[in-house]
Amino acid sequence: MAWDKVIASKQNGGLGVVSIKALNTALMIKWWWRLRTNPQLLWCRAIAGIHNLHSKPPDYYANKRIIGTWKNIAGVKKELIKAGIPPSDVMSSSGEPERSDWRCNLSPDGRFTIRILRRKIDDINSAVMAKFDWKEIPKNVLCFTWRAKMGRIPSAVALCKRGVVNQNNFRGGSCNMEDECADHILVQCPFAKTVMEWILKWCDIKEVRFNTVTEVLDYAAGWGNFPKKRRILLAIFQGTMWSIWKARNDRLFGNRRIPPTKVADMIKSMVFIWIKHRRPSGGSKNWTDWKSHTSVSCFVSLYTAFSLLNLTIPFSFFRGLSLLPSASASFFRLLISAVVGCGKTKLIRYSEFESAFDFMAGFTFKAISFAYRVSLFLGSL
Repeated sequence: MAWDKVIASKQNGGLGVVSIKALNTALMIKWWWRLRTNPQLLWCRAIAGIHNLHSKPPDYYANKRIIGTWKNIAGVKKELIKAGIPPSDVMSSSGEPERSDWRCNLSPDGRFTIRILRRKIDDINSAVMAKFDWKEIPKNVLCFTWRAKMGRIPSAVALCKRGVVNQNNFRGGSCNMEDECADHILVQCPFAKTVMEWILKWCDIKEVRFNTVTEVLDYAAGWGNFPKKRRILLAIFQGTMWSIWKARNDRLFGNRRIPPTKVADMIKSMVFIWIKHRRPSGGSKNWTDWKSHTSVSCFVSLYTAFSLLNLTIPFSFFRGLSLLPSASASFFRLLISAVVGCGKTKLIRYSEFESAFDFMAGFTFKAISFAYRVSLFLGSL
């Protein structure tokens, strides 16, 4: 993995690993800031007297003829210029060094911090890639997905390039049909396609043909209009690729074949644990409802049912349903069944909508009425 991709910030699609060189540069420049902002301290007066800083310009920090630690600290100026950061952006003054206010132009409040300068140096020396979501999923799975997206997992093709294995003796891990690369293992292999078909069917998403890991992640990142549901789908897809990778390793190194249906069941239970224990609102998840239908598929099935019946219910109605505190997957399936039972009735006005669901008793009807009124309010915003 290229070092510039590793040290890139998470906002730029990297791992956000701190560069020791950039951190060391920022720590040494911190002494510049202390020297200028606290001239009354004893060590500051000693440095100023030894290097005759009182009669020098503000950007002068050391006498080159005096050998010592402070000369090395002042020499970090070359590293800043090499990184393309003007020293005046790090520290600038409005007058005489002893009587002026010093500020750092890299920070909004004008105060120098090691973190800001270190990030600035790393951003300059790092690569800029597509944004990657690092939330709610275990770090080992996230790192695996991040590497797989760039084709850097230890596949046969990658190991062959490093001279570790002979590609002729190490073909596709799950199908033995093609040369094994990251996209083939996780997306193109028949085993991976079968698992993905089961997961898409579980989520009530029409069959989609993916060719690369990037296409899978981009589809989940741009799916739907609900950010929370989109993150759940992204977690499901990442869990799917992680489970496919583990099944491939079990087959190669443990001589143990796991059928696609069992892998799909493992994905359901694994992602359920992630969502339940890693999301702030995940504690209310019910395993029975989750296994039979994901919270992603609830909205997909409901909206699809209305669309097939050519109902003119606004999409904001489903935003109202999402606000119901006790809405569960079983409630949504009951609602879909009721709509389908109405035949080809077109629910245009609220009175017709109310009469069509009149047979649904008690809190169910009140909840639907509440959701529809909320949808009208949201639609008017």
